[in-house]
Amino acid sequence: VSHVVYKYACASCNACYIGQTHVHYMTRVHEHLATDKASAVYKHVHDNPECMNVTDNDSFSILDRADTKFKLRIKEAIHINSCTPILNVQKISYKLSLLI
Repeated sequence: VSHVVYKYACASCNACYIGQTHVHYMTRVHEHLATDKASAVYKHVHDNPECMNVTDNDSFSILDRADTKFKLRIKEAIHINSCTPILNVQKISYKLSLLI
């Protein structure tokens, strides 16, 4: 599965992160856990041993899907805006506003 919006939820401290990916979902999960040292999830898990002990693939879930990059970014922004995940502090998402 690719082109999804996903959520990481830490079972230890309830920190969460919302992201989107064009690559295969499980590839991105693996990157967050093992190889992407710039990832907020990677940093959180590796800086907190108690969180590392409870984090695995099941800490991630798919929230939404889209068939274009534009729709995926909009859906990611909506989820970030509605959940305000603590690990997305550095994350830039589309600014959403309604035109009336």
